[in-house]
Amino acid sequence: MRMLTYMESFYEKKAYVFLQLKVSNIRDYDNDYRPKKQAMLELACGAAKNMFPHLEKVIGIAIGAPKFSRGRNPEDFLLMDCTQWSDDQQRHYERGNEGFGFFKTGTEGNTRVMEFPVHPSVK
Repeated sequence: MRMLTYMESFYEKKAYVFLQLKVSNIRDYDNDYRPKKQAMLELACGAAKNMFPHLEKVIGIAIGAPKFSRGRNPEDFLLMDCTQWSDDQQRHYERGNEGFGFFKTGTEGNTRVMEFPVHPSVK
């Protein structure tokens, strides 16, 4: 389960991406879960840049869902400099985002976006 939030900064051309994850049955936190969380954060930041092309810097913050962390919940941070965003970078993050679908739920034009899974029984 994930919750992804996008917020434009007070400063022009900068934005924040907040990622919360809830993963059950983590066996190896440092060598398995955390690198995946960091990679997912990078992908979410790249997807944000692709969705909002005016951005020059994206600041990413990832944590485990606090309610379910059981005391171990280190944060991960990422500063993505997008001042020289190449076509290769754009394609790389587009391809990587195909499975995740970050910012693909009608977010165009919004400056504050939240994505989270909704159970089919909730309408």
